[in-house]
Amino acid sequence: MDKRTLRGLAAGLFLSALLLIGFGQWGKSADKGSAEKPGYLQIKKEDYQQLKKEAEGWKKKYEAAAQTDKKKAPEEDLQEQETVKSYHLSIQSGMTSKEISELLEKAGIIDKSESFDDYLAQRETQHLIQIGEYELNSGMNFKELAELITREK
Repeated sequence: MDKRTLRGLAAGLFLSALLLIGFGQWGKSADKGSAEKPGYLQIKKEDYQQLKKEAEGWKKKYEAAAQTDKKKAPEEDLQEQETVKSYHLSIQSGMTSKEISELLEKAGIIDKSESFDDYLAQRETQHLIQIGEYELNSGMNFKELAELITREK
């Protein structure tokens, strides 16, 4: 090989290396702009527009519902509220928890007599029911009712 051929080969290799480095750097810079950043998600413009429209639709529905609630008259609110019923319970000697539960259900103090009777049975308080007169109301929960009728006077 003579000098000229060797120089030509060296120049070709040098030029090839420069091109590879140049395209390699250019490719990396192009990727940096489109690379996904941590905590972000890339979506198509069409998908973004669709999501924006859906969000606007939900916002309008929410505002319409809020307006409906504001227009509701105070009288309607009072009618919707459940009225609290009072009841005078008289527990006599020999009455069972099932009988007491049925009386409370008939008076509208509780919804289901079986549920209250089961509540007393689960807590083993059926035998602790005290004879006496009690003022109850429908606003009381099972725990309050049970504490009241099982409390010693």
